[in-house]
Amino acid sequence: MPKSDGGPDLQELYRQVSSMVSSLEVGEISIRDIALTQHSKNRNIQRLQQLEHASLLATGLELDSAFVFDPEHVIPLQDLVLTARNYRYRMPDNTYTFTLGGLRYSTRRQEFLARSLDVNSSEQANEQQKQFNNASRKLVDLSAHSLQITGLDLIRSLNSGRLEADRLVLRQPDIAMLLDRQVSESSGSGQQQGGKALFEMVELISVNTIRLEDGSFTFSEKLRPVMRTHLLEHANVTVSGFELNPESFANLNDTLPMEELTLEATDYTYRSTDSLYTIRLDSLHYSSRQQELVARTLEVSADREMNERLKVSEPDLASHNLINISAKRSRITGFDLIHAYATGQYHMDRLLLAGPEVTILQDHRVPALKSIRMVEEDTASDNGAMEQVEELVSTLRVGRIDVKDGAFDFAIIGSDTISTSHTLAHVGLGIDGLRLVSLEENDPLNIFDVDDIEVLIRGYTFQLPDSLYRLEIKEVAASLQNRSMRIDSFRLRPLFSKEEYADIFEFAQDRVDMEVPRVELVNVSLRSLFNNQDLVAQKMLIREPTVEIYRDNSIGLNPDRKPPTLQQMLRNAERDADLYLKLDTILVDNMRLVHPVISINGDKPGVLLLEDSHLELFNVTNDTTLIRQNNIITADVRTQFMGASTLQGATILRWTTPKTAIPTRHARPDGLHGF
Repeated sequence: MPKSDGGPDLQELYRQVSSMVSSLEVGEISIRDIALTQHSKNRNIQRLQQLEHASLLATGLELDSAFVFDPEHVIPLQDLVLTARNYRYRMPDNTYTFTLGGLRYSTRRQEFLARSLDVNSSEQANEQQKQFNNASRKLVDLSAHSLQITGLDLIRSLNSGRLEADRLVLRQPDIAMLLDRQVSESSGSGQQQGGKALFEMVELISVNTIRLEDGSFTFSEKLRPVMRTHLLEHANVTVSGFELNPESFANLNDTLPMEELTLEATDYTYRSTDSLYTIRLDSLHYSSRQQELVARTLEVSADREMNERLKVSEPDLASHNLINISAKRSRITGFDLIHAYATGQYHMDRLLLAGPEVTILQDHRVPALKSIRMVEEDTASDNGAMEQVEELVSTLRVGRIDVKDGAFDFAIIGSDTISTSHTLAHVGLGIDGLRLVSLEENDPLNIFDVDDIEVLIRGYTFQLPDSLYRLEIKEVAASLQNRSMRIDSFRLRPLFSKEEYADIFEFAQDRVDMEVPRVELVNVSLRSLFNNQDLVAQKMLIREPTVEIYRDNSIGLNPDRKPPTLQQMLRNAERDADLYLKLDTILVDNMRLVHPVISINGDKPGVLLLEDSHLELFNVTNDTTLIRQNNIITADVRTQFMGASTLQGATILRWTTPKTAIPTRHARPDGLHGF
């Protein structure tokens, strides 16, 4: 209760009347049906504030010397109760309207209640403010079923200039936030002026605990034609130690002034620009103090029907790869959610996916586009494109992604149906430096870029289409940064015995049984291998292979059979399996070849044995364009023949005759930094 500037002050007045009246007591003061309206005039008259059907009830008024001479000037009432049907406030620039319904405040209980709270923003008014560089970068809409504030002494707060409360609770709030990245961070002087006006009344706003119960939160980010949407449902949020002062208000674009935020929600949903991808988290928990987010399940879903429609209506937006992920447990560490929502920059130290099931559907009817790194190289002079890349690089970064014991299903669509399918049971994946580089692409390989990808596959088996062999690999390891791939314990296992071959085939067939302890690929293009199943590498090293080729000619020889040449095998790989090859060098080290053959009239095999064999092949490719430039395959051989003598020689294989010509095909790139 501030002193009056004019006339005698309260203490002087009390001295004058205390000889006659030492105290004044009033049981109850009641004022009903109050209305308050505030207008402002700026070009047009606008109504800023309106209070409707308000009532004031004051009980136990007592004025005495204790009140008059108390330096704190505590209000001399047992209780002051203010109620109103509606309160409405509109900001002078028309960007926001605040509405409270069914409000009540009691000084004795230090409690403020409202049956409803609505905060409504106006995109139209904000658009108009853009021409004055006064637009807000963030627009917030809020609707809550009730608002409760406890531990709030309004009289003391107005006297001290410190608006303090113990607890604020919003029940069933529906909050929507729009972050318009087209508005510069320097814009929004209206918000700054509003903050200045607020802190002319109070110097501090603090709440010990803010609680949002069973709410839904929608967060949308707008950049050019792109819109990303995040949705939280059935969320409970607890904010501890909230303190807003002029300094922290000025830094709201960087962080929110609180000690800790904890979040629990049943569902989180993220939808990409055209809803081709949806990300869902189930039963998530977040703590800002630990900067950790844990979810019971994580799902990434690709809409195949949407992709089919894009292939017809907007082919450039269709995705070559559709990826679905389902993980029973996920954990994100080093993630400042408060900073992310305040700035739109999502930086995470580590993402862990435990036991995910991953399905990759690769559609070869959709061309695989170049990654952003190749786009940067090809368009280095395009400053506008580069500025967009630089802006986006900071919006999403993950230091490390670890996939533990994942199960991968990889399917390839050739024409209209799935032509090839592979299942990888035990996959470990490590991705370093993942970052967002394009919001306008749909293929994950073009949306993100990385510093490195490490792949570890264990226990891979695949039955070949002819059902005669099973491919078994103990371990595959690959690195994007090193442009390398290693295959340990490679086995081509025949599914039928030597005796069964005589019953299966009408004529004699080769039965191959091969074991290779290690295969290494140097400077390999992992991107070509993944996107097109093309084998592009500088060098392939095949170490210590053991090969047995068994043949029983006693069952009869096929008169039309002609063993293929190396050139023909390369041609058939292109024609029959759509396998593109470009290997500068193939090195086979310490090979052992056993070739048992039963003659036409024989009953026991004769054996050809080659040991300690070393083979070097140069310029192995089935790329017609490269063959036109260099049509020679060079082979150098050294081997121990039948354990008795050394054979050594060199040969030149030419792509010259029509029989060895292969179909015309464009040259494939070497790959992009190994991927």
